Amino acid sequence: MLSVFISYARKDGSDEAERLVAALQKETIPVWRDTKSLNPYEGFDTEIENAIEAATHIIVCITPDIRREDSFVRREIAFALEESKPIIPIVFPGGRRPITIINHTYIDFNDWDTGMLALVDRLRKPIDEVENPAEQRPRRELELAYLEAIGQRYDHWRELYTEMAATARIETPKVRVRNAAAARYLEMQHGIFDKISHNSDEEDEGRIIRVDDFIGLRDGIRKYRRIALIGDPGAGKTTTLERLAYDLAISAADDEEAPLPLFARLGAYGGGDFETFLESSFGGLTLSDFLPDRVMVLLDGLNEMPLQHVTRIDTWIRQHKETAVVVSCRKLDYIDLKLDLHRIDVMPLDVRRIYTFIGHYLEDEERDRLFWGLTDFQTKKAWGWFLHLREKDPDKFLEVFDAPPDDPPFETFWYKRVRGNIFPWEVEKQHLKTIQTALQEKDQLPGMLGVMTNPFLLFISINLFTRLGEPPSNRGQLFDQFVTLLIEKRGRPASKVRLPWIEEEIQRRALAALAYRMQMDRTGTSIDETWARDTLNKALPEQDSTQILYLAASAGVLEHGKTIRFVHQLLQEYFAAHEMALDLKRGVPASKYFPSERWWELTGWEETAVLLAGMGGDATEVVRWLTPIHPSLAYRCAAEGGTWIDDDVFKTLLEPPPGARVAPLARAKWGRAKAQEGDTRPGVGVHEDGLPDFVWCEIPSGEFIYQENEKRTLPTYYVAQYPVTMIQYQGFLDAPDGFCNDAWWEGLAKRQPTSGEQNFRYANHPRERVSWYDSVAFSRWLSTKLGYEVRLPTEEEWEKAARGTDGRFYPWGNEYLPGDANINETWDKTGPHYMRMTTAVGIYPRNVSPFGVHDLIGNVWEWTLTIYDTGKSDDFSSNQIRTQRGGAWRGNLNYSNTVHRHANKYPATRNYHVGLRLMTIAPPEKRK
Repeated sequence: MLSVFISYARKDGSDEAERLVAALQKETIPVWRDTKSLNPYEGFDTEIENAIEAATHIIVCITPDIRREDSFVRREIAFALEESKPIIPIVFPGGRRPITIINHTYIDFNDWDTGMLALVDRLRKPIDEVENPAEQRPRRELELAYLEAIGQRYDHWRELYTEMAATARIETPKVRVRNAAAARYLEMQHGIFDKISHNSDEEDEGRIIRVDDFIGLRDGIRKYRRIALIGDPGAGKTTTLERLAYDLAISAADDEEAPLPLFARLGAYGGGDFETFLESSFGGLTLSDFLPDRVMVLLDGLNEMPLQHVTRIDTWIRQHKETAVVVSCRKLDYIDLKLDLHRIDVMPLDVRRIYTFIGHYLEDEERDRLFWGLTDFQTKKAWGWFLHLREKDPDKFLEVFDAPPDDPPFETFWYKRVRGNIFPWEVEKQHLKTIQTALQEKDQLPGMLGVMTNPFLLFISINLFTRLGEPPSNRGQLFDQFVTLLIEKRGRPASKVRLPWIEEEIQRRALAALAYRMQMDRTGTSIDETWARDTLNKALPEQDSTQILYLAASAGVLEHGKTIRFVHQLLQEYFAAHEMALDLKRGVPASKYFPSERWWELTGWEETAVLLAGMGGDATEVVRWLTPIHPSLAYRCAAEGGTWIDDDVFKTLLEPPPGARVAPLARAKWGRAKAQEGDTRPGVGVHEDGLPDFVWCEIPSGEFIYQENEKRTLPTYYVAQYPVTMIQYQGFLDAPDGFCNDAWWEGLAKRQPTSGEQNFRYANHPRERVSWYDSVAFSRWLSTKLGYEVRLPTEEEWEKAARGTDGRFYPWGNEYLPGDANINETWDKTGPHYMRMTTAVGIYPRNVSPFGVHDLIGNVWEWTLTIYDTGKSDDFSSNQIRTQRGGAWRGNLNYSNTVHRHANKYPATRNYHVGLRLMTIAPPEKRK
């Protein structure tokens, strides 16, 4: 039964479509059209697909707007062609048929009545009677038929890696994936060499002109006409050629003098007359009729054909110097082949294109989740800081970035350089500056983004993301799948035309041996070919090293030019991890890789160990192996490996035995867990009545060293073992007679009406955001509750409790080792640790004074009674600066010692790195 689907552009075809529906219904012809507003990047809904499938004819209203590349009408045409539906183009004034139906018989609707008569007549005829062309068709008609076929074949250029949508239909995705029709062509960047070149990129950098879109590429091809399109495996060479064929077909359909595209895949050439081979891809047209200037020959995959046939291609190209030619080739092979062509390189994806590429397949929320999941922890933290500053402090944002907050945030984050001074505690700001510098000066991206500059590898990550529902958390397993795909999809085809195949397992062993020796010998990321061959010949003497290097380069695992290197350092570390795994199995201690007593210092094997932890699906043995030697790295493996780990092994990291090396991150995690379950350690929590459970440490009477070797004497007193914790201070805030009682502020220079808000809300962490006034009021309230006086210590009392009687520089001695206290060790390269927050009290085993007092260094600054300038401790009415002691989590080692006097805070200041500790002359149990 006759039924019609009408496809039309909403912008300029709605009136015509509405009139057409009415006219066809008057002729009793069933008709369907969609009336919703459509977004070409949202894809079809089921209703449209079902309507096209049910229709016997598709009427396409040809109006000017459908010439747009993103016209939804083009999507409907493509689906109708796929379903083999008869298509009737009806052309309105100003309309031009798209290339995909350029050879379909159309109906002219310049005159409505005439057009309607012809349309109804066409619809009522049997389909097989509509077109019955004569045996001898005019050449132009043959050209249009060929161009239409080209248009239909390569209309998918807008959908780079369209397998994505097919996978999503076959396997239920775990994330929101865009419809197949929504996948768009990614505007790749290309480097155009202004002279013929067969050198490596480094030698020609000064002569490369970069263009950012297809129009720039097309202009370069028109200028030089005879081109070698060069790129790494998976870089997009074939897609670029297909789009060029599509673009040329459109031009040739509009202009009878324009050159026709001839697209041929060189992997299919098996020898014989090359011109005959080309003509077999020319849609029945005679190639000689179009030579030299009415054809552009597009040859895809020079590296995919047997080497002995390359000379025939070269000969044909040299014989037809007036014919435009574009040949795609992998970079490695082209440098050796030296064809007489100008060179255009397909450039790696930049950060903008990576983000855009992901967005072509995933909904916005999922795009962001995957993109930031491919960065590293510090970059995600910097992005959160950036967004917070943009929203909460626009003036400061403008000052830091010289960009208004309403500018696109992604562009500002990556490309607007951070300005101004960076203080030690501004870690996110410093990290952002670091990644911006690496990007703009070295084209380096953080985390796994550095691997994703290749569209093929990025596509694999997107594919894995849709299957698993989470960003790749395990680089080891991700690289496993990467390498298998590269070897099978890129390396194996190369073996068919050049050298025999070597099994994947043998290739992996060879690459592991190469990577391991590179790291062990500290060669850096590049080596010469002789060195590489020597390594491979020693590791696998029965294998041909030339063959291994060729297959690895063909797969895109190695870059092979004047030097040899893994395409990314992470791939080198991944392969080196296989050799490290053998050492672990053989019982070789981890000290082989981390041999120094200064175990926290970098050796270059850290990332390899993290990759190893993620490769086997169980990080237990790696963590067990590393814990006694390098507990901080063991914790990274446990946290970042993305795999299972035995609870007992992990517990050893969290609660190390006495004398063992300690991982601060692991201890901090243990502290937070204790806070959630209820920390019952003495001195940390509260009694049943809600009052603090202090443990008092005796500081005996006698002489001690104060500041610069000044000897002073103090009577016996007692200091709390830990800083006041959040839960211990909370009773003061909750009590009806506590913070709200003005009596506790009597005689102070200021009464603060509301309390500060705790920043790090863990019960066993130090209470922060307390002013000096808050601290005095708290101690007065608590004294009445306890029945004896407690107060802030004076500077002298604090310093003796910290230094002991021998005048030590730190509570534990005179040397600071990484991990001794919760400070910012990274600022002055003291060590690798920076927690970026407070930690539970008492988790640093060396941070204990001779009198048993914990956490006197780092975590939070501690208020004292003492006025900084005068040294007085008995003047409570003054608003002068009060001294703080001990340093804090965001301060460096210059501040974090037993002698530094901190003077930049007024008594009313509340900060998330300032807390308090109390003392008493004698608690009840010590009184006589």
